[in-house]
Amino acid sequence: MISEIAKEAIDAGKLDKTKFETSKMDNKIKLLSDYLPEILIENKSLYGVLSVGIHELSEEDCLKCFPIVREVIELILDERENNRLMKEKKKSVKDKLSLIAGKVKKAGKE
Repeated sequence: MISEIAKEAIDAGKLDKTKFETSKMDNKIKLLSDYLPEILIENKSLYGVLSVGIHELSEEDCLKCFPIVREVIELILDERENNRLMKEKKKSVKDKLSLIAGKVKKAGKE
């Protein structure tokens, strides 16, 4: 998700590609703070927990951490989906309002 969002920000000219690619993950999250779900920004430690879990923790310790990590991931995905739906709804309303405004303007000239 972070790579996908970074690509969008880089393509839009809002993020320097080299700066992003050479940054550590906590700084990447800071650089993308305007684009990432708030829950991820507030819980930057998630990446560290996942990294340590993959590289250092026993399977038993990972299983103990799994429920909260899963919950945070679900919150991130929920927030991202809600933002997508809100953006879609705003665009739909804007398009419909523009159509109505055009009809009203045309009717006023008649």
